[in-house]
Amino acid sequence: MLKSNTIKKAFALVIIGVMLASLAGCSFNLSSLGSSKAAAPAEDSTPIHGSPKIAEESVSLPCTVRDLKNSGFETDYIVEDGSVKFWHTSEELRGNNLNMYVYPDEGYGYKDKDLISDDDTIVAIKVTSFDHIDFDFNGIRIWMDKEDFLNIAGTPAYERSVMLKGDYYFYLGDNDQVYRFQFLATDKLEEFLVGTSDYMIDDKGQPYTG
Repeated sequence: MLKSNTIKKAFALVIIGVMLASLAGCSFNLSSLGSSKAAAPAEDSTPIHGSPKIAEESVSLPCTVRDLKNSGFETDYIVEDGSVKFWHTSEELRGNNLNMYVYPDEGYGYKDKDLISDDDTIVAIKVTSFDHIDFDFNGIRIWMDKEDFLNIAGTPAYERSVMLKGDYYFYLGDNDQVYRFQFLATDKLEEFLVGTSDYMIDDKGQPYTG
């Protein structure tokens, strides 16, 4: 019986030792993840010059809500999922889904159903294939083929693939702006996002894929 108890204790010590070693390994892996280097744009990337046109209006950021309204855009001012719907008065009779999504500076701390004001600063604007508002950026248009897009835009500064979301191509632009183009598995341009560099690139140099 004594020999049996000794064997059990030895076995238990071995198990504890394995568990501690495993925990030590986990701790090391977590700390190494936190020390990842900042991402840098591709050396051969091609900046995109000029300004995108939405509903035939040139858009440049940052701007204010009033700036967009002076360019013919209207809004209901209501925040939903961090953005506010805008549409252009020249297009509103074409249908109900002619929107772009405008993102006010996160410093305002808006929550769903809050109302923005005309003096608020806008730091990002998104156009998607579902909303049909007219979009043109140096010949780049929503739902164009990826190959045609790359022939126009050139090499991106950053490229990311996200499961269930597709491929993202990021380009640097004028006035410290960053452009993001999202492609689905069908290789069609499904979404365009323009934002200030502070909004689009985090403090580790990683581009925004949210």
